Amino acid sequence: MTPFNRTPIVLALASAVALLSCASSRKEQTPPPASGALSSLGEPGPLPPTGPAPAGATAPAPDAQPPASEVTPDPWPQSADADGNKYTLYQPQLDSWDNYNYRAHAAVSVLPAGSKDPVFGVVELSAVTIVDRTAQVVHLE
Repeated sequence: MTPFNRTPIVLALASAVALLSCASSRKEQTPPPASGALSSLGEPGPLPPTGPAPAGATAPAPDAQPPASEVTPDPWPQSADADGNKYTLYQPQLDSWDNYNYRAHAAVSVLPAGSKDPVFGVVELSAVTIVDRTAQVVHLE
């Protein structure tokens, strides 16, 4: 294995984590209001059709689960390339959250340019959170 200076990799990894966090937050979109629901302006949304159901139509099973690909908005792990290195952040694991202080850890790997073997590690995450219950969003500071 070729020796290398790990300091630039640690700094680049921190940048990659920040970039991946920003990219994830940009992907978030507000879904349209449900049928019959009020929009953000307080105006009623479209109403569901009335009348009998079409012939042969069946109601979805109440316990039917959507596929996991539809439930998970951001697939894990997430990767970024910079200066020929590949940085991978694996899904963070929650250690504690009291609706204000958030603590978690995540596995990370760095595949240096020209290397076949990645270097693995763990990052500790902590943040102050602001919960917006109305929008159902948690902001990290």
